[in-house]
Amino acid sequence: MSKNLRNKLCPCGSGKKYKKCCGTNQTLKIDANMINHELYELHESFIDETTIKHGQLIEETLQTYHQSAFDEYDEMQQIYQNGLLIWLFTNPVHSLLKDFITNKKYKLHKKSLLLADKWKNVSPTVVEIVALSTGNQQFIQVRSLITGDRYIIPVQNKKGYVVGSLLLGSIIPFASHHNFLFSMIKLYNHAKADVLELIYHSQKRDGQISAHFPSFYSDLLKLGINDDGEQRNLYHEVSQLFANHMTDKNISDDLILKGLKAWENYCRSEEPTFKKIDSYAAAVEYFTLKLSSNQHGVTQNQLAKEYGISPGSVSANYRKLENALNQEKPSST
Repeated sequence: MSKNLRNKLCPCGSGKKYKKCCGTNQTLKIDANMINHELYELHESFIDETTIKHGQLIEETLQTYHQSAFDEYDEMQQIYQNGLLIWLFTNPVHSLLKDFITNKKYKLHKKSLLLADKWKNVSPTVVEIVALSTGNQQFIQVRSLITGDRYIIPVQNKKGYVVGSLLLGSIIPFASHHNFLFSMIKLYNHAKADVLELIYHSQKRDGQISAHFPSFYSDLLKLGINDDGEQRNLYHEVSQLFANHMTDKNISDDLILKGLKAWENYCRSEEPTFKKIDSYAAAVEYFTLKLSSNQHGVTQNQLAKEYGISPGSVSANYRKLENALNQEKPSST
């Protein structure tokens, strides 16, 4: 664009010079596209060079953290290995991503380098898909279950994603959006409450999930392995745990039976999948007591402490029960 045109009045009719009006937006757009192009080239180079240069380290990592529990699930074993690579690339012990960016910094535009420097501090996180873009745009909006931060991420086909489902990956910033480093893992068979509970106990033990990521990730994937017979047993265990808690509190048998009936109806209609029973038992108890005439002032936080779980998992499962059983709530007593 010529200098003379940039100094003329903007054709939009604002009365300002083009370079101070729409010309500024065009410059910013070009800069963003240029930065994103440079960062995506950096990302591709990192993956290519690292897998070649550090092939032995990658192989040793996969062998060290091999999980025989996934041997009978070929697809699960591959998913597990991909997740280990996501962690390995950002693991501060090996500094693969940090060292790569440091070596490339003199080849990057200043604005690109500012964003790339932030890549050095990322670590794997679990996010929930909270929205899909409208129209022809191909974006998803996700929210971290760990920090609560939200990100806009471009995708090839948004129809392949479901609002409310979970993803795992390391999220890195670009000029106008974020994206996953290397790859991401879809956790579509995972109950959010179970994942929240796993995160809660992992953070309570280690401070952050990246501290002992292989064990956390292994437990996370195991949450998604369904076994119908095992699941039915878990339904029964929830019923038993709920009934025991209510009995210890001298709650009437009539109300306990109504709560058990509500749980039975929920399992029959929704067929929930989960591995941890405590958060569901607490949710059934809260669901049952909340609508009785004598709640004893119970709160989700109190129940979370009683069951040794996170308040978030109680809340998540209670909402599921309430939405599914709004016509079958226990009557007041």
